Order: sequence, then C-alpha cells, then structure tokens
Amino acid sequence: MKKFIASVLTLLIFVFIYSRVNWNSFLEICVHANLLYLAIAASFFIITTFVSILRWKLLLKEEVDLPLITATKIFLAAMSLNSVMPSKLGDLTKAYFLRQESIVGYKRGFDTVFLEKLLDLSSLCLLFLLGATGLRGFDKKIVLVLMLLSTCVVVFTVLFITLEKKSNPLRYLLGKILKPFPRLDMLVKDTEAYLGRLKNNPRRLIFIIVISVALWAFHLVQIYFFFLTLGTDVKLIDVFGLVPAAILIGLLPLTIGGMGTRDAALIYLFSDKFGYETMAAVGILVSTRYWVPSLVGLPFLRSYTAKAGRAPGTAANQPVK
Repeated sequence: MKKFIASVLTLLIFVFIYSRVNWNSFLEICVHANLLYLAIAASFFIITTFVSILRWKLLLKEEVDLPLITATKIFLAAMSLNSVMPSKLGDLTKAYFLRQESIVGYKRGFDTVFLEKLLDLSSLCLLFLLGATGLRGFDKKIVLVLMLLSTCVVVFTVLFITLEKKSNPLRYLLGKILKPFPRLDMLVKDTEAYLGRLKNNPRRLIFIIVISVALWAFHLVQIYFFFLTLGTDVKLIDVFGLVPAAILIGLLPLTIGGMGTRDAALIYLFSDKFGYETMAAVGILVSTRYWVPSLVGLPFLRSYTAKAGRAPGTAANQPVK
C-alpha cells in the first residue's frame, strides 16, 4: 500500500511540474545542451561508484576482506532497488545479500550500511554548511533552518561514532529510551562493539570519513556540470549551498527514489535565476545519478533474487554476527 501511495504521489508531482513547462522552450534548451560538459558529468558516474564501493569495502574490512567483484555486484544490485524505494532504503538489502553470500550476518551487514548512510548524510550536510556561508540572494530564513538541521546531523554523527565513551550523551539517552526494549538495546551494544573494532585502526576510519566527504563533493561537482550542460552560469558555491537541500528533501519517504520532490525543490531554489524549463531539465539530469547505476545493477539484482528463489533456506543456516 505504501509503495502504491508513493507511486501515485510521484506521478502527481511530475504531472504538476511538467504541466507548467513550455515545451518549445524546454526542447530548445535540450537541443542546445553542451555535450562536452555532459560528457564530463557522465565520467563522474564511474568515479562516484568506485569510491562508494571502496568505502563500503573499508567499512567491512574489520569483518571480512570483501573481494572487489563481490562488493561491486552487491552494491549495484542494491542501487537498483534504491531507484524504486523511498529514502534509499534499497541500501538495506546489502545486508541481506551479504548474508545470502554467507559473508557476514545481518546485524554486522546492517551496521556497515547504517554507518555508510549516516556518513553520507553528515557529509552532505557538512558540504551544505560550507557552501551556505557563501550564498547570496536567497531566503535567509530557509538557509538558517537548513543550517541548524545540518549542524544537528553532523553533531549526531560525531556522537554516534564515539558511542562507546561513557560520557557520551547519546549513549546515555539511548540507554534510557531502549531500556524497556532489550533486543534493541542489544543491537545498539553490538553496534558499539563494531565501532570499537573499526576504531582499532584510526587511520582507516579517518580515511573513510575523508572519502565520504570527497564522495559528496564529487556528486555536487557532477551536478555543477549538469547545470553547465544546459547553459546556466551557475556558481559552484551556489551548487554546494543549495543542491544538498534539494537532495535532502528527496530523501523524505514520500515518493519513489526521491523523484518529484527533489525536482520540485531544485525548481523552487533555482528557477528565479535560470528559468523554470531549464531547472526542469536539470532535474532530469540529476535523476540520472540514480537511474544509470540502477540500470547497470539490474543484472546483478536479478541474479541475487533468482538465487534467493532457488535456495530460500541456504543463508538462514549461517550464524548471525
């Protein structure tokens, strides 16, 4: 039912957006697209995918040295599901695929996926905070609210990574909240143990954090070239300051893969500068960041789902870590 509602809402938002498009102007903008900038933007698909897979391998390193080919298959299979699920929940299937391959159990797989997503979110918020300081000519109230929320996310991430410290207020708060729920409390303690092992190699952890920030910088630079492709004179600082807000709105569990909400946010934030039709076209290009890896990952997703159908009980016999 939720998927049906998300599908309907996605369709309605797209109908609303594109019913207002002047199609002659829209097609003219597309016809005059700069193919060189488009090719540069397309090259970032390879860069961002490789860096994402490398980071996930490093997050798993304390448990298993996952072969690059296996990590790539699982990562791309999960990306395929991301395109049809809200809030990028398809990433959670990486934990299932790891278990299916008898690599690690659900809990450890979930720990790595959760930390990966938290680092993504906080890196995006951090870049927004850096970019927002240079914004000019935008609604200051909206920017300040987003800066406050982003600061909260970054602080939460720092507290989460240092969860094992007794003086950590997040640890104290979770202990109080989860006391009536022993199973959830055990999951948190298991996560603490995973984080402790991860920090046994501080250089690796620092490198993971650095490449997480770099990864989102690459994503935003790719979007910057999407803007240039369609003839805008956008400044890089504006992309870093406002595009993260649109991406965060797209993470709300309202539509399929954030489609529609992300496009509407981009149009709202930039259409006064570059025009409605241009931003509608930019929204389509930004969506290719999700659709291209999803299409590449479809064969791997089919392989894993077929394997699950042939041997539904195989992974269940493995120990849960």
